[in-house]
Amino acid sequence: MSGPSFSNIDRWFFEYVEGNLSPEQEAQLEAFILNHPELELDLDAWKSATIEPAYYEFPNQNTLLQPDKKKRRVIPFFWGTVGTVSIALILFFLWPNNQTNKTSHQSNSINNKHSKVHHSSAQNQSFTASKTNVKNSNYSLNHSNLSGIHYQANRYSTPLSNTLLNSCVQTNIEPEDKLSLNMISINSVTENENSSSVDRLENDTLVSTADLDKTELLITVPSNTEKGTSLPKNNKIVKNKEITLLNKLEKSVNHLNEFMEKSVGLKNTRDHQVHVPGMSQIDANFSSAGDVSSTRFRSLTRAQWAGKQNQQLSTNFSLDWYSKSIRSGFAVQGKYIYYSNGVIQDWNTALVYSPKIALSRSFLIEPGIRFKMGNKMLDESKVFGINQVEIDRTNSLDFYPDGSTPIGKLLWYKDIGASLLLHSKWFYAGFQMDNLLHHRDNIYSNNISNPRKTGTHLNLYAGTDYESKSGNFAFAPYFMYDQFENRKEAWGGFNFQCKALALGGAISSKSNLALSLGLRLQKFSVTYQFDNTYSQLLGYKAISHQVGLTINSKVSRTPRRYIRLN
Repeated sequence: MSGPSFSNIDRWFFEYVEGNLSPEQEAQLEAFILNHPELELDLDAWKSATIEPAYYEFPNQNTLLQPDKKKRRVIPFFWGTVGTVSIALILFFLWPNNQTNKTSHQSNSINNKHSKVHHSSAQNQSFTASKTNVKNSNYSLNHSNLSGIHYQANRYSTPLSNTLLNSCVQTNIEPEDKLSLNMISINSVTENENSSSVDRLENDTLVSTADLDKTELLITVPSNTEKGTSLPKNNKIVKNKEITLLNKLEKSVNHLNEFMEKSVGLKNTRDHQVHVPGMSQIDANFSSAGDVSSTRFRSLTRAQWAGKQNQQLSTNFSLDWYSKSIRSGFAVQGKYIYYSNGVIQDWNTALVYSPKIALSRSFLIEPGIRFKMGNKMLDESKVFGINQVEIDRTNSLDFYPDGSTPIGKLLWYKDIGASLLLHSKWFYAGFQMDNLLHHRDNIYSNNISNPRKTGTHLNLYAGTDYESKSGNFAFAPYFMYDQFENRKEAWGGFNFQCKALALGGAISSKSNLALSLGLRLQKFSVTYQFDNTYSQLLGYKAISHQVGLTINSKVSRTPRRYIRLN
């Protein structure tokens, strides 16, 4: 059997759940799923379709045996059947046939009765029968199939005159008791009626065909209808079918799902790299925690503007995984910053929670929340001679401008952030907001009455992945907007992979440039990035370097579960 691909993936899934694959083939399939996480739903469906046989041995089976008894004589089934059929045939031929005479007698009696019945009596019979039919009916007549509605008690009664319409009153009743009439035409001239019947039709109420499409009447015949009650005119059209916004939305989602099932070469690996300086995948969007079925360890070490007065060394690591029991992803983060030979040190830890919600087969939505806590440490012996600091790019701050001595060394802080990420088979898109509590950040001065508070950090993120049929080439463009205090910057970048070799690059709206080169294997990847970014404190661009490392565990054989809204 050839290697797993989109053309034969169903066969691989079948052999996998049946246990027919060798250990080498299982590892090959797991690696393919790791590169195409959108197939996890299909694998989940295959595993849920299997049924384990249940074996149960009933104890004390000997007690079910009964002692031998004298056998009773049983009449053979064949002779019993023959006897039953014979009796049925005899009764059929010998039973007296009086049905024909009875029917003929009834027909003659009805004809004689019809010729003698008075017009008012027949009219009352017709009204009574029509009243019953209208009350017990629950259907809509289509004027494209019927030329009129004939109200008559039976085939031999005279036509219903204007009495029926005059005795109908429009009332507010439930939809199941309404008759939606597109046309009312009292036209009951039968082939057996004489000229006097035709003369009576001149007084009947008729609705012209020109008004058929403009009129729709809802009528009912109450039990206490009185003669002389007229039917209201200018009745409004009432539609029985109601199309709600929810039905329209559901129909649109179904059409979109069918469209997303088409093979266009685009996909979503849920494992993306961004080139924004100092930003890891978890930092780009918290909701990416637990996106794949393997546990991932990632680290990012950065040397920013080395040799300059605002040089900075930082390291960022994260560990994220997926929990089947609560159908959510988790991540633990840690970050350490060493600024300008240790004048300021910052470390923090964070915990991320992101439930995985399936809107449909093609769309997943992942909200996320992050709680962060840390502290900043100040070395007062290195404060003198420094007028400004720039820990975050393009956000330079005055550093004890009045020349005072710092009154503290430690600043504890805590904050939260929220994010939302949408995954489809073709693309991904999301946004996040951090520092929602605006924690205090007044380590740069002794101003206690009006302490500085950090601003909200906003990210917008979207992209897609394209992979060749052979799987040897992949191209992943993306877009990101990053806004934090004075920094407002848009990035456009790409990642290109040829087998294990990975290349990438990005450029920002501020003309900042970043390039990357790396090696990506199934369970291990390493990436080096070079970027040339602008420093507000320096007033020009400077070079920075960073190295990223990713280690993936073995893909979990337990199928993923998602929270479903329907």
